[in-house]
Amino acid sequence: MIALGLIVHAAGMRALMSEWAVYIHITDKSKLVQRGIFKVIRHPIYCGLILELKGFSIALSNWISFLVILLANVVSILYRMKTEENARIKNFGYAYLQYMATTKRFIPYII
Repeated sequence: MIALGLIVHAAGMRALMSEWAVYIHITDKSKLVQRGIFKVIRHPIYCGLILELKGFSIALSNWISFLVILLANVVSILYRMKTEENARIKNFGYAYLQYMATTKRFIPYII
């Protein structure tokens, strides 16, 4: 699971190339990335991170580690994702709304 997470995470970063940033910073020069893994899911980096965290939680075989590592991080990831989507809607408008309507967040064709 950790390896799958790393692969998905890396595919997302590779597809973003120069558009990747630590902070949510969208400018007039920013482009809506829909290439690579972004053709099938909107948030591959966050999806990969969640898979990695789930893998670490399973490897530790402890419910407390599951709660602390996975659930606490998922809450912050979901908040960041929503903030990022709102910024993209503000910048890209209808194009991003259309992208949202045709591309799932994490799992192609499901969620």
